[in-house]
Amino acid sequence: MTEQAAAQAGKVDKIRCLLELGVDPCGRDEIGNTYFHVAARDGRTEVLKAFINDVKDTSTTNDDGDTALHLAAKSGHVDVVKLLVEKFKLDARNK
Repeated sequence: MTEQAAAQAGKVDKIRCLLELGVDPCGRDEIGNTYFHVAARDGRTEVLKAFINDVKDTSTTNDDGDTALHLAAKSGHVDVVKLLVEKFKLDARNK
């Protein structure tokens, strides 16, 4: 199981285990999403809250130029959008 699949399933413990084993936290899937992108897109607030303090660069984009915030907004996850904007003081514009 990749960290992206674990994020999609909301498996906080699995992600933590993978990261402890040395999996690259910035690893990407076939369309450039990190596990943080996937968690935001799928509304997995439990994953985001568990790892939000480990995220250093919220401007990381996937192959479509979307950040985690963009994916949360596109998917209608208002709670995730609020969490990300409040925590990181984010700008929602896609560059």
